[in-house]
Amino acid sequence: MAEAFLMGGKVMWPLALIAVGILWLTARTAWKISHVEDDAADAESTLQAILFWGAMSLVLGMLGTALGWISATRAIAQAGGAAPGLIWEGVGITLYSLTFGMVIFTIAALCWFVLRQWASRAWGRSGRRTSTAAG
Repeated sequence: MAEAFLMGGKVMWPLALIAVGILWLTARTAWKISHVEDDAADAESTLQAILFWGAMSLVLGMLGTALGWISATRAIAQAGGAAPGLIWEGVGITLYSLTFGMVIFTIAALCWFVLRQWASRAWGRSGRRTSTAAG
């Protein structure tokens, strides 16, 4: 896994940073859903940030793949050609960043969905908590 990460190129480090950020946002949103007493707006914006950064990881993974293709085609052109096995190995390496971005997006989307369901049960449709004690 670490070897695949390193072979993915420079784009993998921002992707890893986004993954850590998504985990932090998920924990923060879960805490807000369980502790917000009156208004859900702040938790809602944090919830949307999870989905945004997940989508950005997918875009960044695609960018890494495109940059890998450019680098591979440039190297093949400079060498005057290459063996098919070597070319396909390079193609496989370019897909690491895309795969990593897709995994991050999938995890972010699942976190967003679960937290969204939890928030809708906690606050109902009005955006206010339904479990507050009536006095």
